[in-house]
Amino acid sequence: MEDNSNKTDEMVFGEIIGMRDEIGEIQEAIADFEVGKKLNVAIIAGLFGGKTTLIKEIEKLNLSRATKITFSEIVRDKKEISLSGDTKRVVLLDNCHFLYVRKPGGFDIFYSFWV
Repeated sequence: MEDNSNKTDEMVFGEIIGMRDEIGEIQEAIADFEVGKKLNVAIIAGLFGGKTTLIKEIEKLNLSRATKITFSEIVRDKKEISLSGDTKRVVLLDNCHFLYVRKPGGFDIFYSFWV
C-alpha cells in the first residue's frame, strides 16, 4: 500500500507534476468566470508539451462546472461545434489547431467562436 503522507505541494492540484502554477492560474480564471468576469485562457506548447494532460486535469478539477470539447479534425463550419446552452459552464477546448486552416480567412471559424 502506498504512503501518500509525504506528497509535495506539487500534488495539491491533482496528480500531474510540474504544472502547479499553471493549474493555479487557470483555476483562478475559472473562479473569476464564476463571478462574471469573462476570460479566455490559451494553453500553448509544442508537440508533447502536456497540453492535453493539463486540460484533462483542469476538467477533472472542475467536473461539475466545465464541459470539454476535443476536436479531432478541421472544423469548417461553426455549426459543427456542439456547445451546451448553459452559459454558466466553463468550456474547455482541446486540439484548437483544428479551428483554423492555412489559407486567407483561415481563422474565421476560430474568431467566430468567441463572437
